[in-house]
Amino acid sequence: MSYSIEMGVSQERVPIPVLAYHRVLRKLAFRNGELSSPYVMPRLQFEQQMKYLAENGFQAVSLDEVFLNPNSTAKRIIISFDDGYKDNYTVAFPILKKFGLKAIFFVIANRIGTEHFMSWDNLQMLLEAKMEVQSHTLNHQPLSTLSELTLMDELVNSKILLEQRLDKQVHFVSFPHGMYNRAVLKTCKQVGYWGSCNSDFGYFDPNGDLYRINRFMVKKAYGLDTFVHMVTANWQFKVKFGISNRIRQGFTRLIGFERYQKFYQRIYGVDETVT
Repeated sequence: MSYSIEMGVSQERVPIPVLAYHRVLRKLAFRNGELSSPYVMPRLQFEQQMKYLAENGFQAVSLDEVFLNPNSTAKRIIISFDDGYKDNYTVAFPILKKFGLKAIFFVIANRIGTEHFMSWDNLQMLLEAKMEVQSHTLNHQPLSTLSELTLMDELVNSKILLEQRLDKQVHFVSFPHGMYNRAVLKTCKQVGYWGSCNSDFGYFDPNGDLYRINRFMVKKAYGLDTFVHMVTANWQFKVKFGISNRIRQGFTRLIGFERYQKFYQRIYGVDETVT
């Protein structure tokens, strides 16, 4: 299925969509319940989405590039991955290369080289292919629940470890579980990050607050039509999914993070801490 001007896709320049993926697998063979997560993407579905972006003039850019050139008039999009799973390298990376797209990989520093996660060599190969590697903290803890000392440890030492092992500067961080507060944002600034990504629904304004970069959590339930509406800022998408996202966020704040995790696990049979 293809989309064009004749089908009503807006060609107007819009604020930058930032897509957030987690896992991309070759086949949905359920294993220990992990594939029931809405954030596990089948390879063919991911490839279809990347094909649409490549064939419709989207320029996949890094956050560093946006920071240095916020006022570009190009049709930009940011593709990001959280956690650093091995399949990001073995499955998603070849598809990105196939369509000439770059992406940002936010990795959990202390899980690099462990089972199911990318190795340091994998990350180096991503960098050599002009991909971007940034921080997803040290241990993937919900930052807004941490003590000041532990919060500092998560943000500072993940940055230091990545910079030392990869011989590159780390300028951005994405928040585990999308959780943050004023103290988290303040600490990000203090330790030298240029900006930070959350899981709040909305588009990214490069001239806005770089410590509140909104992203769309891409789910396997999204068909190609929904994906197209997302990346083209279709008003129906913004209304339908914006409302449901705000309800979920409000529900999480109301019952607290730990209760939300238990609720999530009961619904999907999987712990969200692995996504």
